[in-house]
Amino acid sequence: MARWLLVQSHYLRSPDVFWEQTEVDRISGRQKKRKYPVPIHLDPHCAADWNNKPGSSSANIARGGNSFDEGFITVCHQGHGEPHDYVFIGDPTPDMEPIDDEAKAISATFQWHDPTRFFELGDGMTFAERMILTMQDEMKAPPPVNDQLTETLAMLAQVMAQNTQLLGKLTDRR
Repeated sequence: MARWLLVQSHYLRSPDVFWEQTEVDRISGRQKKRKYPVPIHLDPHCAADWNNKPGSSSANIARGGNSFDEGFITVCHQGHGEPHDYVFIGDPTPDMEPIDDEAKAISATFQWHDPTRFFELGDGMTFAERMILTMQDEMKAPPPVNDQLTETLAMLAQVMAQNTQLLGKLTDRR
């Protein structure tokens, strides 16, 4: 089995989800139907998308209860899950938590980079402490030498010298 738990909203490609276009041919009067594969949107914060509801049983509904306050969404690859799981095509994402060993093995083959976490886990420092240390190191370093600035200043001095020569020649002619 390879099953994942959705943590965030996803658009997943599924072999079962299609959009059907129906149109009537003006000449023959027959209907034409075309099916296009479309992704399915699953949101773990929306109760209508949940396919696992703890405490859901026929006894609960028999007592008049049909409202569920908690639930979650599980997804799987074709033939690797339970009957109520959503089937998806493609690779898992970082916002899918693997549930079983096969899903953990598949997810381990991917390396996702989280740009909000640039510090290593287990170093005992918070994000703010790491940020302060990085800024202190940047302030201690000598400022980089800007070669373009020195070249520009040299060219500007050369242009000013040429301008003074031209002004001198113009004043001599008068």
